[in-house]
Amino acid sequence: QTPSKYIRFIYNRVILENAAVRAAAVSALAKFGAHCEELMPSVVVLLSRSLLDTDDEVRDRATFYLNVLKQSNKQLNSAYILNGLNVSVVGLERALHSYTQEPSETQFDMKSVPLATQPI
Repeated sequence: QTPSKYIRFIYNRVILENAAVRAAAVSALAKFGAHCEELMPSVVVLLSRSLLDTDDEVRDRATFYLNVLKQSNKQLNSAYILNGLNVSVVGLERALHSYTQEPSETQFDMKSVPLATQPI
């Protein structure tokens, strides 16, 4: 009922925890921003601060989510933040490896990657 209270707690994880927890906290902040328009300005400020993190995963996630959120497009938010990937990570890795090993004129097709058994 008071989501602004939770973003403060989540941002504390960005400041105080190890890199894996900080990266997960950045993702959680982005989900709050995508879901609650009234929190968007606060989330954008907090994600901007994460751009200076020492860990590249945290910086990459913050950069990605900031760019998606700044588009103010609900379809993009849904596709890239709220719903995430629904493919098998191992399957994606294999498909990309195969694609890079065999020269091809065609673009990589995500439809060739098997679906995940659980959401990521």
